[in-house]
Amino acid sequence: MKLAFSIAELAITWILIPILLFAGAPFSAALGMRIFGTVIIAGSLFLSIYSALVLYYWSGRLPTFFFGPETTVQSGPYRFVRHPFNAGFIAFIFGLGILCGDYWRLLYVVVVTAAVVLYSLFQERLAIKRIDSYKEYKERIPFMIPDPRRRISFDKSRSIPWQFIVASFVVKLAILFVLPSRVKNSKVLRQKRPFVIAMAHQTHFDGPLIFYSTWRYIRFVGTAIYVDRLGLLGWLSVIPVRRYAVDTSAIRQMLATIKQGVPLGIAPEAARSWDGRPLHTKREIWKLFRM
Repeated sequence: MKLAFSIAELAITWILIPILLFAGAPFSAALGMRIFGTVIIAGSLFLSIYSALVLYYWSGRLPTFFFGPETTVQSGPYRFVRHPFNAGFIAFIFGLGILCGDYWRLLYVVVVTAAVVLYSLFQERLAIKRIDSYKEYKERIPFMIPDPRRRISFDKSRSIPWQFIVASFVVKLAILFVLPSRVKNSKVLRQKRPFVIAMAHQTHFDGPLIFYSTWRYIRFVGTAIYVDRLGLLGWLSVIPVRRYAVDTSAIRQMLATIKQGVPLGIAPEAARSWDGRPLHTKREIWKLFRM
C-alpha cells in the first residue's frame, strides 16, 4: 500500500503537474533550443531516476512526502547534494519550458523552483526530527548545488555502486523471463535493520538468486582469487576473503558494512556444498555472528 501511494504521488508530480503547466504550449522552439531543452530533460530524468533507485535500494523507500526514507542516504548523487531528486525535477520543468517555445511559461519554472525549495526545506525539518544522523549530514553536504569541497568520498560500505543497480536489474529480468520464480518469506529481506544472509552455498547461481529476491543493497563475501580475477565482482562491492588465512581486512570490511546498515551475504562454510549438506562453519564466521 505504501508503495502504491508513493507511485501515485510521483505520477502526480512528474506527469500531471507538467501537463497542467504546459497544456496548449506550441512546442515550436528553434532547433538549437529544442536540442538544449532535450539535453536538459534527459539529464534531469537520469539524475532523478538514479537518485530514486539509490534511495530505494538503500532504504526501501521512494523520494515521496508521505512515505519517504527513514534513514540518511549517503550514496550516489546524495554524496554531493542533499536533494538530487528534487533538483532533477526543477531541471525537468526548466527543460520543458525551453522546449515549449512559449518563453513566458518559463515563469512557471520560478514558481516551481520556489515551491520545490520550500518543500525540500520542510522535508529537512521532518528528517532532523526523525533521523539522528541527518543534522550532521545537512551541515556537511550542500542543498542542491554541488560544491567540490563538500562531498562524501566513495565507500563501498555506505555507497551503492551503479554497477550493482544495473546488475540487479539485469538479473531480475533474466530470471523473470527465463525461470519465473516465487520468493517465500521475502518480507524478511525487507527489514530496515542490517542482517546477515547465511547461504548454503551450492552453485554459482546463489548470488543472482538473492539479487532476484530483494531490492536491497547487499554486500557479498567471496573468495579473493575470484574477486581479483573477475572485475565484475569488484564492481559489485564483493568483499574479498583470503582462504586458509585469518583475513582481518575482510573482517573489518564486514563489520563496517553492517555498521552502516547494509545487509551482508556470506557462505558460512566458505565453500560449496555439492550435495546440499551443511559443512563446518569457519571459526572466524562464528565470531562475526556473535558481534
